[in-house]
Amino acid sequence: MSGQFYCKRLIPSEVTYLELLDIADMQCRGFEEDEMVKVLRGPRYAVNPRYTVLLQGIQDPRERLNEMVSWTKNYQILVHAAARVLHLILLGRGNDVYIAVDRATDKPAGLAIWEYPAHMQDDLEAKAGRKGLFYTFHKLWIQLKYAIPEFLLKVQRIHPFDNHLSTKLKKERLEHLYPKTKAEELIGLSQEKLEKAFYPLELMVHLKHLVISPDYRLRGLGKKLLSYSLENIPNVPAPLSKSVSGPQKLYLVSSPDGFALYQKTGWLFTGRILQPSFLPPHACDNSLMILTR
Repeated sequence: MSGQFYCKRLIPSEVTYLELLDIADMQCRGFEEDEMVKVLRGPRYAVNPRYTVLLQGIQDPRERLNEMVSWTKNYQILVHAAARVLHLILLGRGNDVYIAVDRATDKPAGLAIWEYPAHMQDDLEAKAGRKGLFYTFHKLWIQLKYAIPEFLLKVQRIHPFDNHLSTKLKKERLEHLYPKTKAEELIGLSQEKLEKAFYPLELMVHLKHLVISPDYRLRGLGKKLLSYSLENIPNVPAPLSKSVSGPQKLYLVSSPDGFALYQKTGWLFTGRILQPSFLPPHACDNSLMILTR
């Protein structure tokens, strides 16, 4: 398996929109069975059980888009919206994006999106090439180009990712899932207690998304992509005050499907769980996990 796939960090200036479409297609398919994502997207973007093109061996997302019959427009909206969101994330300060690629097809097989705290962002911006006047104008142009389609989706209330339910989820996580820890409360703790403590969100690295293509599951690819990401994310101590630092901490919110993978790779369950109010009980519990290093 190790020779079939390779991982890489995405550099904004080196990625084309067609490549983003490939990644977005993989991402959308990877979350098709996630109960929470299905509700967040809404029934408009649900998988059509009568659609059989996926079973006919068509792998190229652009060819698949052309072959769709019953839900072509909705799938196009979904994938293009995902590509735009990913592009804006890639251009945004503090975001670090990695993909796993199948060597045989040169197609994306996995995606990991990380967000750095402020004290780690300057070095990342230099590595990602997100500096300089040219980059500033390029970012502004992309934002303006995407503003109209994004606005239209929001006005029609059909945006699959930026809608009232996604806003509700963020609010519920802030209010009920994340501890209200303050940095000054951590100063003076023993090393053992500090290892288990939850930092303020603004001091931790955040794994926002990890998704593996349904075509490549159960091959250890999730672990490979996680390991590659962590090898490339600098291990920078967290500044608890001007004179006191603590070990680096990373956090994520896991669905039931990803919980075992994260535990096997060293992430610790904090004991904190959120049941989103817009889902049936235990349909997709949100489990808060941390990694200390």
